[in-house]
Amino acid sequence: MRPVLSSERRLVVVAYDIAHDDRRDVVARVLARYGERVLESVFECWLAPAQIEALRTALARVVGLGDSVRFYALCRRDWRHVAVDGASETTKDWDYRLV
Repeated sequence: MRPVLSSERRLVVVAYDIAHDDRRDVVARVLARYGERVLESVFECWLAPAQIEALRTALARVVGLGDSVRFYALCRRDWRHVAVDGASETTKDWDYRLV
């Protein structure tokens, strides 16, 4: 597998509304492998196209009837316009993640 170049990735904001606690916990754990939690049910993830598909596939195995997961992909130009009010800050575009 070739390395993912930073220029190929985009910021994907994932918001979810999951009815059951157990499934909600699993969704949060899956998302934590791909990005950073910025609100209770919102993650920001810097992903390449193949990673977006892998994430969607992983979540599709967990999400049940009545649940909702939304993916908002932002290009680098739009990401620069993200504003945050309050104690949080925007997610950085790291070339790597420490595990």
